[in-house]
Parts: sequence; structure tokens; C-alpha cells
Amino acid sequence: MKFNPGLNIKPTTQPLGFDYGPGVFGPRVENRTLDSIRKSLRDPNCTGPDPVYSIAMDIGKSEHFPILNKLHLLYGAVTYAAGRLGDEPVRSQGHIHKVSPLSGWSTPEVYEIWSGKAIIYMQETSDDQPGLCFAVVANPGDVSYRSS
Repeated sequence: MKFNPGLNIKPTTQPLGFDYGPGVFGPRVENRTLDSIRKSLRDPNCTGPDPVYSIAMDIGKSEHFPILNKLHLLYGAVTYAAGRLGDEPVRSQGHIHKVSPLSGWSTPEVYEIWSGKAIIYMQETSDDQPGLCFAVVANPGDVSYRSS
């Protein structure tokens, strides 16, 4: 199943990243290498695709740039390599959003699956006692979010 995200943007595999179409703005992707996420993996010595994923922050429709900029809103896209990281699925490195001095709250995240299958795992904190944890299995067209 194909999903239309409403942006003229297409993921690429060679190289891993995105092609931006007319009317869309976006930066060069940042590639996350296997070495850069090893410490978060169950087997830090595993093999797997490299780069593991590419991320582009601050993308959107050119017509929306003024309001996104004024409201300090970010829209990002991530594309993942095919394969596995040892015995676990290809995934991104976990992270915690800090509280913004501008708004006074932590940035919520919205996950919109464009293609493939995803398992979205989230937890309240990065502490040894992570608090509320949950995982959502998502397919193309599914949307999941976590507010602060």
C-alpha cells in the first residue's frame, strides 16, 4: 500500500535520503551511521546497514514556511535502510526532547508511516525506571503521536 503524505517528497535508497519536489523546502539529510548508534543497541558489535537511517529536519511546503518559522514548528522525515542490526530490527537511536525555553513544554512527536511497517516504541524517561512505556505496530497511513 502506498500512502501520500501530502508533500512532494520521495524517499531514496541509493543514497539513503529524500528527493524534494517543486514547492517543497528541506535540508541535506543527516545520516546516522551504525557506529553512531552502537551504544544503544542490544549487541553493540553487530553488523548491519550503514548508514542505518537518514533524517531531514525543517521540511515542508514552501507556501507554509513563513508560518512554520514564526511558530517555531519543525517537520522532519526519516527513512530507514532495509535489513537488521544483528538480531534486532533497523531502528533509530532513542532520544529525549528537552523543554523548550520558548514554549515551556517538550516537543510532541507525530509518527506518520508512509511505507513499510514500523514498531513505534516510546517511554516516559531514559532512566533505569522508564515510567510509562508502550509500543505501537503501524502500517502505511497510520499515525501515532506522543505528547509531552
